[in-house]
Amino acid sequence: MKPKVRTGLVHEVRAFLWWCAGADPKILKGLPTEGVKYSGIGVAILSTGLLACLSGGYALNSALGNLWLAYALGVLWGLFIFNVDRLVMSTMRQGASAPNTKVNFLRALVTAIPRLLLVIFFGIVISVPIQLKLFQREINQEIQTERAAPLEEIDNNIAKKNAELDELRKALQSETERVDEKLNSYVVEMNGTGGTRRPGHGPVLHLKLMDYEEAKNQLTHTREILQPQIIKTSSELAALMNQRQALSASNSERIFDEASKIPVLAQVSALSVLSQKDSRIAWARTFITLLLILLATSPILVKLLSEPDRYEQLLEATERIKPEASLHPERINAELQKAFVEALDKSALKHWK
Repeated sequence: MKPKVRTGLVHEVRAFLWWCAGADPKILKGLPTEGVKYSGIGVAILSTGLLACLSGGYALNSALGNLWLAYALGVLWGLFIFNVDRLVMSTMRQGASAPNTKVNFLRALVTAIPRLLLVIFFGIVISVPIQLKLFQREINQEIQTERAAPLEEIDNNIAKKNAELDELRKALQSETERVDEKLNSYVVEMNGTGGTRRPGHGPVLHLKLMDYEEAKNQLTHTREILQPQIIKTSSELAALMNQRQALSASNSERIFDEASKIPVLAQVSALSVLSQKDSRIAWARTFITLLLILLATSPILVKLLSEPDRYEQLLEATERIKPEASLHPERINAELQKAFVEALDKSALKHWK
């Protein structure tokens, strides 16, 4: 019983893959060689649909923040990609009844170009969320760096303002110390404890008094100039400190532990910046995109580059007979047998029966 069950399961899986490839399982079951070919095409189409489902769910989860809704919509997106791929494959014909000439190939290539462009677009769209997931750690680090950049700029401005304020205060302090020095020199000269050590008034004391008055006037002038600058610089420094505190609090609220909470556009922007900074990431992104494009376009390329097979010949013959079936039912079996003989060899015909 087990071998029969396994054989039946294999046949069901194979028929499902043929259906995924947009082929008719009833016709392919008598064509072993073509069955393998269309099974591979079905695997490629099914894989593309599954990847579209996962990547779409991940992207929508980042945008919506609702896991169940995101992956429900992701399943719909994957089914859409899957059905479009099936439609593309089921409508591709190479002209099985005509000889496989260069003209037929060029005609098939021209008709395949819009399909290829559509599938390439799907491959690029599918690859973006996959890239975001693969480079999630690097993206988080880049986003944190970008958020810290304004703080670093504010810190630099605060340091500059502190340096300016220190210079202004040092200049004012220097003038104040000069006045104190002149005053002290005048006092010790007057009481005889310094200078000429002759207390009382004299020419030396008069000169020191003039020096003191000059230094005092210079201090007043310097204070009139520097004090507004000190007030202005202090006000700007306080504004920068408040700005830094507000930005730091905002960044603390926006810290994300999971990439799914980071907006999709922010992730894409950070990944673009990383690609510009690190060529290895840029090459990895390119290879991932090309791999997804190759997976999405492989069914079309396989069908385009291969010669018209017996499945297409038999399918064309079957479609040619069906319109006449309602008019001449008695000719159905004869026409089908004739078409089968033309399209298949005797062993395939025997397997078909």
